[in-house]
Amino acid sequence: MGGPYAITATLGPAAVLSNYTITNSGANFTINPKAATWTTNAASKTYGDADPNPLTTGSGSGFLPADAVTASYSRAAGETVSGGPYHITATLSPAGVLSNYTITNSGANFTINKASASVTPNASGKTYGSADPALTGSTSGFLPSDGVSAIFSRTPDETVGSYTISALLSPASVLSNYTITYNTAIFIIGPRTASVTPDAASKTLGSADPVLTGSLAGFLEGDGVTATYSRAAGETVGVYATTATLSPGAVLGNYAITYNTANFTINKYIFNICSTALDCAGGSDPNSNGIGGRVTISPSVPYLGNATATVSLKPATLAGLEALLSPGLDGFNNPLPPQFKVWIAPNDSPNSPVFFGSGTAVKTGPVNGIYTWSASITAALDSSIVPGSYKAYVYGFDGHSISSLIQNNDGYVNPDTANFQYPTLTADLTVVKADQTITFGPLAAKTYGAPDFSVSATSSSNLPVSFTASGNCTVSGSTVHITGDYGAPGRRRSLRCRPGRAANFLHRESQRHH
Repeated sequence: MGGPYAITATLGPAAVLSNYTITNSGANFTINPKAATWTTNAASKTYGDADPNPLTTGSGSGFLPADAVTASYSRAAGETVSGGPYHITATLSPAGVLSNYTITNSGANFTINKASASVTPNASGKTYGSADPALTGSTSGFLPSDGVSAIFSRTPDETVGSYTISALLSPASVLSNYTITYNTAIFIIGPRTASVTPDAASKTLGSADPVLTGSLAGFLEGDGVTATYSRAAGETVGVYATTATLSPGAVLGNYAITYNTANFTINKYIFNICSTALDCAGGSDPNSNGIGGRVTISPSVPYLGNATATVSLKPATLAGLEALLSPGLDGFNNPLPPQFKVWIAPNDSPNSPVFFGSGTAVKTGPVNGIYTWSASITAALDSSIVPGSYKAYVYGFDGHSISSLIQNNDGYVNPDTANFQYPTLTADLTVVKADQTITFGPLAAKTYGAPDFSVSATSSSNLPVSFTASGNCTVSGSTVHITGDYGAPGRRRSLRCRPGRAANFLHRESQRHH
């Protein structure tokens, strides 16, 4: 900065110099600037941090130590990642020496590096068919001043399964300042609780199944879920499970389904009681077609007389089952035929039945597709069945409640009580007094003065016979004594006999003349 400097030539020897007209202009002495370099180190920081202090470092080369050249640093303004790099300028001092150097001072870059940040959704879920809950989550590492916010969303679908929850951040203008970890979470659509419940149902043995029904709960209307109900196979009396099959199958995976069951009951077939040949009621199928059980008996029978009872039961076969079964095998291993049994009991004492008889049940038909079991029983009335009003009984399911001497279903041999309920059948019977006759034993002709003699007579009722006499004779017990002679020809004595009185027979007398 002080140059150029003048160079002066001093000539000699001085003694001769006067001999000359000397031009002696001298010359310039120039001090050229020294080459020097200041190297600034690059520097950086993380977005959002303060600038380091000092901003950076550097070093010089070519400078004279005595000049004690130093540098201070500054950088271009800016605080975003995308705005960088920012130029670092080195300002050297002291200024008074710097002109002595040709200085290379290129500066350096100051880089703002991206800050680490993350966004993390919270796991969530819902039940199939319900609305999505508000999705939430958290952010980390973002500068509050950047106002970064997240909108959380999930993979679209509405069926049961797992879906990804992700985040969309804003404002976009600041996001380049971050190295962002985008975490995800699971959104689970869980199955909806639902159930199907069949209704309990029943039918009578031999009838058609009713339409099976039931109810659904918990299913979404839009899925159009329907149920088809069916029951376990079987046509004998018992309880069968009713189950449901749901459709359409494509939507059922969205539900946790409780498949309930119900009972389908096949009830026993209850035979009607037929009050006439056609009018039948009290059973599973009341009708006016004579389908049921009936007993008839001779309406009026004398004491000890014969009565005829007829018993019928139809249908004899139902749903492939016989209403009466063989009671066993005979000596040749042949099945014994079914039977009906009839008892007679006073109207005023139903607990005192007397066995009347049994008859082989014969199956006939079909008539209009229906078979009939029937039997006819003819027997003499027991002597205990005295004149009065009675009922003939074929005891069914309630027989023991009518008479403690009877077991239920005693009137049917052999009943299938697992599948049928047999009625107690009754018919009215009037027992009237029986007639009787008296027969005298042989009686020889006797004359006055003849010794006493015995007479005899028998009653068809087997009751004892007593005697009375008229005319010239007397009788004591069965001994006759002639007390006088009638004298006139043709005059006769009379013996009259009568059986002992009994409530069961009509009163009768018989007379013999002697």
